[in-house]
Amino acid sequence: MRILPGPPYLVLTIIVAVALLFLRLDYLPLKFEEPRRALVSTEMIISGDYLTPTLNGRLYYNKPPLYNWVMAGCFQIFGFHHWVVRLPTVLSLIGMSILTFFGFRKKLGSDAALLATLFIVCCSEFLYIFSFLGEIDMFYSLLVYAQLLSIIHFFHVNRFKALFVVSYLLMAAGFLTKGLPSIAFQGISLLVIFIYFGNWRKLFLPSHFVAGFVGFGLIACYFLMYHQEQTVWPYLNRLIGESSRRTTQDDGIDYLFQLFRLPVMLLKICLPWSAIFAISWQWKRLIKLLHNPWVMSITLCLIANLIVYWISPGTRERYLYMFVPLSFICIAVYLSSSYREHLTYWLMIALGTLLSTAVLILGFVKLPVTIPEQMVVSLFFAALFVGITIICYSKKISAIFGVLLLLLALRGLFVFTVFPIRKQNFQALDYYQKVDQLLAYQQSATVYFYAPETIKTGKSFISNEEVVYKEISYLPFRFSYLYTIQSGTILAHVDKVKSGSIYLASLADLPTDVEVLDQFTLDRNRAYVVFQIGP
Repeated sequence: MRILPGPPYLVLTIIVAVALLFLRLDYLPLKFEEPRRALVSTEMIISGDYLTPTLNGRLYYNKPPLYNWVMAGCFQIFGFHHWVVRLPTVLSLIGMSILTFFGFRKKLGSDAALLATLFIVCCSEFLYIFSFLGEIDMFYSLLVYAQLLSIIHFFHVNRFKALFVVSYLLMAAGFLTKGLPSIAFQGISLLVIFIYFGNWRKLFLPSHFVAGFVGFGLIACYFLMYHQEQTVWPYLNRLIGESSRRTTQDDGIDYLFQLFRLPVMLLKICLPWSAIFAISWQWKRLIKLLHNPWVMSITLCLIANLIVYWISPGTRERYLYMFVPLSFICIAVYLSSSYREHLTYWLMIALGTLLSTAVLILGFVKLPVTIPEQMVVSLFFAALFVGITIICYSKKISAIFGVLLLLLALRGLFVFTVFPIRKQNFQALDYYQKVDQLLAYQQSATVYFYAPETIKTGKSFISNEEVVYKEISYLPFRFSYLYTIQSGTILAHVDKVKSGSIYLASLADLPTDVEVLDQFTLDRNRAYVVFQIGP
């Protein structure tokens, strides 16, 4: 039995999967890191300065600018909408899937490549969590995945000039997105591939040195241009510091715990396909597949680059997203040739039963309390889960494809039931009203964000000198972003006040001898005050 159905059903499934990724993408307010990314990009557009990222008008050092350039481009094409903030994430997820299919269709077979493509879109971590978020990690994962893929592909077709040029350009793009890790991925991947396959002398080709010079030269050019506008050393120091904090901790127990924690994290991200792979595990079959040079190359890149995170207690799940496509290629190659169909059918039946039962309980117990009309939706999806399970089992459709259909149906349920509850409970829904309150004052004077600066010193990662940092307590980024796009001006930070202007500040930072004009609360019931210099 083929795992995947015929072309008409397969094309329909792909269309549904892509449509579900875009469904209600604009529905929920921005959260987590989304408004911060959006705010930096918006300030670039308003100021016209794309070299020096800012946040509330202050220099922003935490990330290089490439992702903000991409988001700024999306804003200028489509306008300032929540779905535009999330668009790079969805397009990056689709991009990783397309790269997987066309990158391995001829090398590993169409079935395995297409199966890996569907696994990427339909894994639990991406389908129900991260594809809704306009954060940097999926875009960065696409760049790193393309970087590793270019090394593997061009190596095995003996196109070493293209390998070095493309991979170093992608390394530069990755560095300008998230900093140092891209350099580590480049060095580790080149070494393990060239040394394992006995072509290490090719690393000394002139084209390697030229491509390396171009890649690092692009990075240097950006920072040299930045240095023409602002001093670059605090920026570089922060980028190096951010990377080192993620990969180091002082407690030796944390390192030991991480050795067990990371495999669990990766298996969790890859659910449910990692579970199907686990119940189908056969050592002999697995070793046989490693004789394929393409599979071996993917495995080498996966394991070698994972080692950096394996010994890093600060690793979070989203740091591993670039390894998910590599993992799914290995899983898909294995499952396309050998999997325990009987056990997978039982997994499909258990999943279908669990989902249908859970949605009925939610529909008749939980949802009527808050959203009564969702009962109809719950009944529909419960019937859909049962129907998919029965049809796949009775018609002997592949159990793996049946699980995939159940996951897509669950995505639809998620959007129509969980989203409304989240929106009702979201604390920031009244931000628009509070932004309007502040905008009313802009008609008579320029509005600023006031916060005193705290001077801190830290060790330089570039030299032995101490680095001085000026830190402030920021406004909630959702508020700053909404104010910026509605006013068309940057809500710039100042640390001194003068007459003739209006200021927004935390109540805890309110100066003495000022005239309070308004007061409201934002996240976590923190009080903020609108004021001006008193008469």
